[in-house]
Amino acid sequence: MVLNLNPLDISLDFERRPYRLGDTIGVTVCLMPTGKVEIRKAMLNLVAKVRRTEVRMGRAMDMGGSATLQGGNVFTTTDYVPMQQSTEQKTSTEICYSSQFLTSESLGKGNDSRHKVDIKIGPHLPKVVLEAKELERDANSSISIEQWWIEAHADVVRGPDWSVREKIQVKLN
Repeated sequence: MVLNLNPLDISLDFERRPYRLGDTIGVTVCLMPTGKVEIRKAMLNLVAKVRRTEVRMGRAMDMGGSATLQGGNVFTTTDYVPMQQSTEQKTSTEICYSSQFLTSESLGKGNDSRHKVDIKIGPHLPKVVLEAKELERDANSSISIEQWWIEAHADVVRGPDWSVREKIQVKLN
């Protein structure tokens, strides 16, 4: 079994403009193999970089430990118990819309494969956008979409999966 570490190059061509809910992104995907390559499937994805933020509040432990926070000795506890705040942020990427454009195909060097692929934004908002709208009134949690990408991904049989991303402007509010 021979493993090809650089199986193909992928290029994306689409109109650079802001896209909104209901728009269709028309992309021309060109797969350019560097040798003989077999592709199980190829997909075009609209991907979002998502930041989830959560603020947690809690009582800070002092020298007396939890006994003083729960009452403890009346003569040694104070009226003021300080609160401790921590902020946790997690960043992830989520596929919001997807379209498969190729299944089980063999390509050879010099045999480029061009595909016109459309991704329709909508008619429903992605799950992550709905979650963000639900958290708008929550002072302790938030979800924000920091960046959008259009991504072509190829599942290669004897080699690493191959993908390419390009930034795209999407406005869903």
